[in-house]
Amino acid sequence: MIAKKSPLTYAKNHLGGRSSNSSSLAFKSTLVQRRPKKSIKAGAKVELKAVSTLRSRLKTLAREKSRLEPPEDRGAGARKHSSRMVQNVLLLSAVEQAEYFERISDEEIIKLFDSSYPSELVNLLLGIKKSTCRRLFEVAVRHRKRAYLDAITLYYYKDYLTNPLPLTVEGIDRTSMQNFYAIVGMARDASEDEISLASKLLIHAYQPESFPPTERKNGEIRHLEIKTAFDRLKNPKTRLEVDRLLPNVSYLYPRRDQSWLENVQRLMFV
Repeated sequence: MIAKKSPLTYAKNHLGGRSSNSSSLAFKSTLVQRRPKKSIKAGAKVELKAVSTLRSRLKTLAREKSRLEPPEDRGAGARKHSSRMVQNVLLLSAVEQAEYFERISDEEIIKLFDSSYPSELVNLLLGIKKSTCRRLFEVAVRHRKRAYLDAITLYYYKDYLTNPLPLTVEGIDRTSMQNFYAIVGMARDASEDEISLASKLLIHAYQPESFPPTERKNGEIRHLEIKTAFDRLKNPKTRLEVDRLLPNVSYLYPRRDQSWLENVQRLMFV
């Protein structure tokens, strides 16, 4: 077996057999000078790892802080919506849901409203007590004056739809026609200002961002029906024509006490 030569012996052989103290010292000094470079690189890696760990920790803390603090009011279209919180609540039994909403904190209410799709949130809230739901709305409005207007509009409009009126009727000319007042949930004697305000609220509430991707097609169909109805009612001439053709039967149209718009106004515009 060939014995391995030490670095010092190798240097002596390649330096022409010189084994003077000066050559030995020169070679040793070279070895000494090279050692710190390795330690410097190792130290740099440790430092970079520490910085990376710190940055990761700061990001984690920032995320935790954002969960505790309500996000900025950037409008419904700008917020990132998710089905997660609503789906988690839906996993609870009816009794557990009632208990959850009775004990829910203001902070959790804001988080629920801010992170959920308005349509999914509304479908969930329609299954709980109206008094409890109104308390949730009051908390949301107190913290964010109009940030959740779409959800509140959708809630009261869908609540109105739970007492269905005929959406198509037979006109005085014996032809079938759309009951535009029932479609938009407005009394037949509603003023032009009321029709205009209801149009803005309801059409905006049915924007695509209010619905999860799987429900947007149905939302678009409903949005078109509502927009068509309001287009007929906002124009004084076409409204006169609609009023002329619709049968004069009071129970076919929403009453004042069924107005979803008044519920929204009482809550939002006080």
